[in-house]
Amino acid sequence: MRKIAISHATPTLTLPLKGRETVTRFARFLPLQGGGLEGDGGISSVETLTRNRSTRSGRARDHHALFQTETGKNWTMLTQVFVNGLLQGGFYACMGVSFSIVFGIMKIINLAQGTQIILGAYLTYAISQSLKIDPFLTLPLAMIGLFVLGFLIQKYLINLVAKGGLVITSLLTFGLNLILINIALLFWKADFRGTNPWYMGMGFEIAGATVPYIRLGISVIAVLFTLFLELFFRKTERGNSIRATALNPRAAQLMGIDIGKTYCLTFAISSALGGAMGTLYILAKPVSPFTGGDFLVILFSVAVLGGLGSIPGALLAGVVLGMIESFSVMFLGIEYQKIALNLIYILILIFLPKGLLGKRFYG
Repeated sequence: MRKIAISHATPTLTLPLKGRETVTRFARFLPLQGGGLEGDGGISSVETLTRNRSTRSGRARDHHALFQTETGKNWTMLTQVFVNGLLQGGFYACMGVSFSIVFGIMKIINLAQGTQIILGAYLTYAISQSLKIDPFLTLPLAMIGLFVLGFLIQKYLINLVAKGGLVITSLLTFGLNLILINIALLFWKADFRGTNPWYMGMGFEIAGATVPYIRLGISVIAVLFTLFLELFFRKTERGNSIRATALNPRAAQLMGIDIGKTYCLTFAISSALGGAMGTLYILAKPVSPFTGGDFLVILFSVAVLGGLGSIPGALLAGVVLGMIESFSVMFLGIEYQKIALNLIYILILIFLPKGLLGKRFYG
C-alpha cells in the first residue's frame, strides 16, 4: 500500500483516502487546501473522529431506546389482549353453561337461548330506566323474570313435544326464538338500547393493562354463577335428581322423581342464567332484538368445546374462546373475529367432538 509521509516529529494518524491510498497527517493540526480536514475549517482530525464517534454512539443509544420503547409497547399490548380475553372468557363460560345444561340433561337444543339473554338485558334496561336505579341491582329481578318465563315455556310448550325427538324440539325452540324477537321489537323497537352507569369507563391498571371495573365485575359474577351451579348439581338433593334424570330418565322416574317438573326446573335455571347474562351484557354494550343471533355461535362453541353438560368444561372452554377472540382481533383485525370463532367451532366438531371434558352423559 502506498503512503505519503508528512512528518516524523509529531505523533501521526493514518486515515483512509479514496481507493487504497492512505495519508499520514499531523494528529494535532494540518490545514488542507481550501480549509481543514475535509472542509472542516481546520479542525484537528482527532477532534473530527471524536465527534463522529460521539454521533454514532448517540445514534446507537437512540436506536436502543427506541427498541426498548417499542418492546415495552408490544408487551403492554399483549398484556391488555390477555386481560381482555380472560375477562371475556368468564362471561362466555356462564353463557355456555346456560345453553349446555339444557342439552346435556334434556337433550334439547334451545335455539332461543340467545334471545332469552337479550330479554334479560331489556328487563334490566326497562327497570333501571323506570325506577332510576343502578343496573347491577336489577340482576335478581331479571333472573326471576326469566326463571318464570323458562318454567312456563318448558311446562306448557316443550314438555308437550319432548317425546318427539331432537328435530321437533329444535323446530319448536326456533319458532319460539322468532316470537321472542318480535315481542322485543314490539316493546323496544329495533334501536340499540344500553345503560350508562356512573362508573362506566372507570378502572385500574395492572402490569400496564387497563382493567375496567365493569368488565371485571361481569367476569367475576359470571364465574361465581358457574361455580354455584356446579355446587348446586353436586351437593343438593334437587341437583342430584336432575343429574339422575340426565343419566337415566326411566330409572329416575321409577325412583319417584317427577321427570316433567325436573325438566321444567332445568329449563328455568337455564333461562335464569340467561337473564343474568343479559343484565351483565347490557352494562358493557348496547343490545337490539337481533343481538341474540350473534350469541348462538358462542353458545354452541362453548358447549361443544367444553363438553355438552359439563360445567367445568364450559368454564375452561369459555376462557379458551375468549382468548382466541381477543388475540384474533389483535393479529387479524376485528372484521375476522366472527370468522375465527366459526372456524374454531368447525374444527372442534371435526377433531374434538366430545369436547375437553365431555362425557357420554351429564353425571
